[in-house]
Amino acid sequence: MPKNPVQDAEAVLMFSGGMDSSLTAAHLAERFRKVHLITYRSRRLARVESSRINARKLAAIYGSDRVVHTIIDLHDEQRELLEQVPADYVEYCSTSAPGVLCLGCKLTMYTRTLVYCLEHGVTHAADGALRVQADHPECMPGTLNAIKVLFAEYGVAFDSPFYEVGSKREVRQLLADKGIELGPMFGATSRKEQPFCLLGPFTTIWHFDAPYDEDQMERYVHDKLPLLRRRIRRELEQRGLSEHEALATPLPVPPEALYERRPIVMQVEFGPRRDRWLSRSLGPVWWTLDRAMRWSSQRG
Repeated sequence: MPKNPVQDAEAVLMFSGGMDSSLTAAHLAERFRKVHLITYRSRRLARVESSRINARKLAAIYGSDRVVHTIIDLHDEQRELLEQVPADYVEYCSTSAPGVLCLGCKLTMYTRTLVYCLEHGVTHAADGALRVQADHPECMPGTLNAIKVLFAEYGVAFDSPFYEVGSKREVRQLLADKGIELGPMFGATSRKEQPFCLLGPFTTIWHFDAPYDEDQMERYVHDKLPLLRRRIRRELEQRGLSEHEALATPLPVPPEALYERRPIVMQVEFGPRRDRWLSRSLGPVWWTLDRAMRWSSQRG
């Protein structure tokens, strides 16, 4: 039986329907009166409707009045950041995989989540980020710390409750303990229960050959914060809200609430022989894409 919520308040969760966000949803449902699960649709995401599978499981356990799932289109919101990808690639990824692709997409999701919170008067938000996936820029401590501070500026407390969980196996066991069984997995992605990024395999393989630069990714996020704030202001104005009307009391972010940087461990290791094979086989592909990005940035 679900527990009575600890807080008579609501929370918003960035929800893919996969194991990490499903565990976070269950955690929030046990602590808040109502949880808004937000899934995003974009041109690079397939199977977005599959996120409804675990959303329905959660609603069956905790109550359909307490777990509400919404799918939001992000086509227009993403255009501004993604149009800058070629120039951003040259600026921030000259010696690494194109982390600005994933990070630019995720930043628009964070921005839209914050607008949703302000629009609905919700002061708690979360995602399912894990430190074990910090080899990807959207799960790096610097990214999450910047998002914590951004949300706090608008009076919204942001957290990744299971960030320090040690492994995906532990996440799956915690979910099973809550009565939520998952289907078959492909790597870290559910085959049937969450959206699939069409660029995911491409960026994942590239980053094994040229790992993301954590300092550069952190710099990218901080450089984009002014753009994100402008986007928030526009989104609020489109909804008939001024930034002043929607703005709650800014929250302090104590140092202990920020994630510390640690040496990044690659989530998957192919092994030296396969690494060499990947580099030899895909090196010309990366070289071609690198030149294409640079040519596009010069034309832009």
